[in-house]
Amino acid sequence: MKTKVNGVSFAKAVLFFSLLAGQAVAGPFLGADISSGTILTTNANSFIVGWEFHTDIPLDVIGLGYFDFGADGLTQSHNVALFSADGQGLALTNVNNATAVAFPSAFPFSQWLFGVSQSPFLTLQPGDYVLASVVNANNDDYVGFANLTLFPGLTYLGERDGLFFGDPISFPGNSTPGFGTGMFGPNILFANAPGEVPEPASLALIGSGLAALCLAKRRRKG
Repeated sequence: MKTKVNGVSFAKAVLFFSLLAGQAVAGPFLGADISSGTILTTNANSFIVGWEFHTDIPLDVIGLGYFDFGADGLTQSHNVALFSADGQGLALTNVNNATAVAFPSAFPFSQWLFGVSQSPFLTLQPGDYVLASVVNANNDDYVGFANLTLFPGLTYLGERDGLFFGDPISFPGNSTPGFGTGMFGPNILFANAPGEVPEPASLALIGSGLAALCLAKRRRKG
């Protein structure tokens, strides 16, 4: 059974970041969004789904998230990880209903839920990267054959999947044909728009605001 998400809304989050930084903040920005596609589930326990992308420009990562079909919360929490293309772990966060920040999706009646990355100010240099998340049998959905919109500067390179070999997550080394443009469970959140280089002080304030929002939600839940 799903539990209704207790996270803050996108509008409130952006307003909070703007006030905290003392200036207008256009972001954060979704790495990808989907407007349509095929809802998929897995019959295998501890399966990893994800996708590979290329960035042409340096980008500052402030969060990792998971797709919430129906916008009614996740069935369980998800470890979401960012890897380099050769399998080096770069960032990891746990996305759960208690602390998630909700961002709207173009997919009908759905949203993205984001948690704070363990490396919230990681700067991606131009290159190839892999997003991945663990899913379990008859658990939260993900999307294949997606009608995809990418953040400017990103290129979709293909889906990734694999078996889960241990906590917190394993690198999805497979690229299985037959899913079209997918698998979209995990997602990434950027602080800056193309050509925009955030000032370090503003980035720190924005990141502190995101962490404070999640901490406040955790305390209220407790």
